[in-house]
Amino acid sequence: MKRIILSAAIAALSLSGFAQDQLPARTDILKLATKVNSWFMNKYDAADAFLGGGKVRTTNLWTRAVYHEGLSALYGIDPREEYYQYNLKMAEGNNWTPRYGAYTRDADNYCCVQTYVDLYRLEPAAYKLRQAIA
Repeated sequence: MKRIILSAAIAALSLSGFAQDQLPARTDILKLATKVNSWFMNKYDAADAFLGGGKVRTTNLWTRAVYHEGLSALYGIDPREEYYQYNLKMAEGNNWTPRYGAYTRDADNYCCVQTYVDLYRLEPAAYKLRQAIA
């Protein structure tokens, strides 16, 4: 996800006046990534189910998990408390559980566990990975 965010930022900035052979400054990329992420965090609640494709979806499904993993990467280079709290809210709102529970067989349902692992690494506690390990 980090590469996707950076690629999108580079593409957007290059369209706004950067030469193709010149990369934008790190600060410009970070500024754009922060702006895009702020929009997302303000628009979508981290824990509340939402309507997608005509169905109610939980926030621990794989498409949101990709976003949350990108947010973990952004937190790694710009450690803002609101990024940590947003990921924590998703994990707690889903009881630190993979989508459809601990015994699902579809790997997509385990994507959210990467964010749980990231949060565990910041503050280890067994309950954070109990369902994933099960």
